[in-house]
Amino acid sequence: MVSNLSGEFEAASFYSWGRAFTDGELGAETWTLLGELSVKLWTGTAADAIVSDRYKVDLAGVIILDPDELNFTIADENKVVVNSVEYSVIHAEDIGGQGKVMQIPVKRFKQ
Repeated sequence: MVSNLSGEFEAASFYSWGRAFTDGELGAETWTLLGELSVKLWTGTAADAIVSDRYKVDLAGVIILDPDELNFTIADENKVVVNSVEYSVIHAEDIGGQGKVMQIPVKRFKQ
């Protein structure tokens, strides 16, 4: 279904915030790469038109992807980098629960 969308797909890197153990020691908190996917990023009125009103206040765009390509979990507040621009996940949702399209409203990343 996602492959039927017109236009170019863009590379997106997804990150989670947390700590890792290294040599038995708990390390400092850091962003850890979850994975990279090809996505569509819609901004402006294209994004506003498909997102619930409750997400529009902070909305910077909407990422559309094929859930079949996911091999990790996308959580609220994960970081996403598309075209060197950093975003935060507002909420990832499988549209209609059908496993065909994942919609992820994003806001500009703030440290």
